[in-house]
Amino acid sequence: MKKTKFLIIIGSLLVGVVSLIIVYLSLILTNVITISQADLEIETGSAYKEYDGTVLTESSYKIKSGVLAKGHTIEMTYTGHQVLAGQAQNTAEVKIVTESGKDVTKSYKITVYPGNLVVGKRKIDIQSGSYQKDYDGTPLTYEVYDIVAGSLISGDKYEVVANTSITDAGS
Repeated sequence: MKKTKFLIIIGSLLVGVVSLIIVYLSLILTNVITISQADLEIETGSAYKEYDGTVLTESSYKIKSGVLAKGHTIEMTYTGHQVLAGQAQNTAEVKIVTESGKDVTKSYKITVYPGNLVVGKRKIDIQSGSYQKDYDGTPLTYEVYDIVAGSLISGDKYEVVANTSITDAGS
């Protein structure tokens, strides 16, 4: 008799648990209960450098708001870059994975605030050469220029367009 009561109790518990699971799944499937995405705001890092002919990237980020679930990690793929003098956004793609590598990105509502990638102009000073001649009625032009401060990057060239000349005696 004791064994029969025990089996009845276990059977009743199993029926109760299965019933609860069925009700819970039915409520989810009919949208009575919904599971919302967790809000996560991420800001990518910013960087600055003077023009040197190489690509500027920045691979840092910080979580502005929100929290990752236990065992979840962020995998960032940075897509922003800047080479020439100017500015670009440090854009990135975000992927959230579990410890086992399962992609759970869809469980989060992710907002990415891109930092700035700024390449500053490289400063060079160019000085025109000096020349003189005796007056002969023809214009004096002298197109010799030298970099007196700063330097060019290997492979870069400069071109000076000057429309200056003098014809009459004087300076």
